[in-house]
Amino acid sequence: MAFCIIFNHYIKLLETHEDEQQCLDSNDYHYPIITAGDIRNSLVEDGWDEKKVTSAKIGRRLKTLGFESESQRDGRKVKRVLKIDADKLKRLQRRYVTAVTDVTAVTEQVKIKENGVET
Repeated sequence: MAFCIIFNHYIKLLETHEDEQQCLDSNDYHYPIITAGDIRNSLVEDGWDEKKVTSAKIGRRLKTLGFESESQRDGRKVKRVLKIDADKLKRLQRRYVTAVTDVTAVTEQVKIKENGVET
């Protein structure tokens, strides 16, 4: 499983958290509680084979990228929350986040026209 796929799912979960936090006052902001299990669930929802995708594999790959995990209690459960320095996160975003640019959009339109299907 590629680092970029895992990292992009982390970013998707992070953006969801940020969207939810925008509704709150700045005093009520909470650091995102995202675990390797959350990323696993997101991958499975996108169609990945749940038998092949494990939280342990995801956690190992994220640690390779510079993530750290911190234990947090949630009632009786203990969650291993993923943490990363803001500078490292920005560097990883520049490297791994897939963004649609004007060039990408034009390239896709050309491919569609070459295949005989027009939009």
